[in-house]
Amino acid sequence: MRLDIAFSRAAATDAGMEFTNLRNADDLSIARELLEWLFCTAEYCGDEHLAWLLKEEPCIRVPFSDHYVNDGGAGENIIVRANKWGHVHAPLTTWLKKHDITWTEF
Repeated sequence: MRLDIAFSRAAATDAGMEFTNLRNADDLSIARELLEWLFCTAEYCGDEHLAWLLKEEPCIRVPFSDHYVNDGGAGENIIVRANKWGHVHAPLTTWLKKHDITWTEF
């Protein structure tokens, strides 16, 4: 079951949430994919996956951790995937409560 959390970008920024841009893969994964791409002769070999690996995505740092998650929101809201049994939900909602930031789960 997927669960997303949405909350105010302005309120999170004012409260000190950390933002960064991260690539979808590390250097080793990109190098492996590049080698496969270079030597691929099958019709289905394309560069879409390689392009996705190289793409940088906006992320937020999960409070109280060194883990980052993709900020899938747009405009004034941050939206992150935060399954209740995962490592994002509890620290994120604890941080949001601490800073009196309301959120919506959907």
